[in-house]
Amino acid sequence: MEPQHRPVPIWQWVLIQLAESIPLLNILFMLVLAFLGGVHPCIRNYARAFLLILSAIILLIVIILLIALVQQSDSSAVEA
Repeated sequence: MEPQHRPVPIWQWVLIQLAESIPLLNILFMLVLAFLGGVHPCIRNYARAFLLILSAIILLIVIILLIALVQQSDSSAVEA
């Protein structure tokens, strides 16, 4: 078996999950895992999926906040 195709040990997944639970550091950690070489392909794909989902959530929150701000400004203009 090639080294990159060996299974990822459980302790490595546990460390990744622990690092994910630390705010802001998790983003930096996942960026390192996703884009630096020498990382197991499974872990690299996991980090990329994490970043993709996180980006989608942040984008959704920004869109909801913008819609709320527009509606609030519209309702205050009607009252005046």
